[in-house]
Amino acid sequence: MPVYAYRARDQHGRPRTGLVEAPDGGAADAVLRRDGLYVISVVEQPPRPLPPPRPPQRLGRRELILFTVQLGTLLRAGIPLNTGLRDFAGDTRNPRLAAVARHVLASLEGGALLSEALARLPRVFPEVYVAVVRAGETTGHLDEVLLDLVRSLEWQDGIRRHVRQASIYPALVLTAFAGLMVFLFLVVFPRFKVIFDRMRVPLPLPTRLVLAGGEVVQAYWATLLLGAVAVVLGYRLVAGTPAGRLAVDRLALRLPVLGAILRNVALARFAHHMATFQRAGVNFVLGLEVLERVVGNSVIARAVGQVRERVVTGMSFAEALASTGQFPPVVLRLVATGEMSGALEESLTKVTEYYDREVPDAVRRFLAFLEPAIIAALAVVVLGAMLSVYLPIYTMVMNVRARPGVR
Repeated sequence: MPVYAYRARDQHGRPRTGLVEAPDGGAADAVLRRDGLYVISVVEQPPRPLPPPRPPQRLGRRELILFTVQLGTLLRAGIPLNTGLRDFAGDTRNPRLAAVARHVLASLEGGALLSEALARLPRVFPEVYVAVVRAGETTGHLDEVLLDLVRSLEWQDGIRRHVRQASIYPALVLTAFAGLMVFLFLVVFPRFKVIFDRMRVPLPLPTRLVLAGGEVVQAYWATLLLGAVAVVLGYRLVAGTPAGRLAVDRLALRLPVLGAILRNVALARFAHHMATFQRAGVNFVLGLEVLERVVGNSVIARAVGQVRERVVTGMSFAEALASTGQFPPVVLRLVATGEMSGALEESLTKVTEYYDREVPDAVRRFLAFLEPAIIAALAVVVLGAMLSVYLPIYTMVMNVRARPGVR
């Protein structure tokens, strides 16, 4: 809001000066008179200078939601974006949000549209985000579109939390499992090997295998570590190519239980973004083209590309989805019903509601499958380690008891 410097006198004739915020000079004059001052002059002050914008860092999901809420609030209140962003950049205590606001403000003051200003920061604003804002500018309902974007971002944040919660427990258990194996092979088994060598006890096959494994780990731990690093780097290199990424994603979708979660997350992202595009008025084919790049799974992305090509040739949306074989019957039925009734947006919203229930359920099923499997694997490893150690001890004790005169 503009700031005005005033000169005035109070009821006793004493001079008064200061600053007052008001929409215009007349409003500033009215505010001062209401406070009992006799106004001499009211002069608008130039906007406070902002520090030069720095290259903005990538925003977190919650920060992007906050920025979107701020934009929507400015538009609903009728405040010019330039003024609102300037105030926001000066008032916020988050340096990343301030940097983003300054960059967007600089673009707007240079004559760019909001969507153009956002598109200049691809590390901050996803392609879906920019496409929806551009559609809102075209239709004249940018404030409503921004509210829908907030709901979409909050949904994505919820999906990410569900997936993260599903991965924390397995990661912790597998880390503990790896630590246990390193401790057994590098500390426990070598000490028992010294004891067995001194006692010259005949070792059963399980013990010989375990001790041999310990010797290999001790002798070649650096090579094994480098091999593990090479496997990780090789995976990244392969997954970085289109063909490799497709093979990895195809394999991931075939995994028991986990594959269903990954498929549901990708399909949920597709349905949610498509519903958002429909509400915002994004061109249908353009929306499919954007989704092909952001759906998050190359198998589903290839299917979306096939849908786009077949829709362009005149095939209905439902028929194009069915022809890929990647979309479940419930999605096909809802989309077909929406197309027939002319309410595709509502049908896509129902699809998103279906996946909002299905993804958390799939995560719970995955945990219900994973917990006993991990416990069973740990039990087998610990039992095998204990047997490999105690079998020679048991043999040694029985040999001692078998000697004459020993009870």
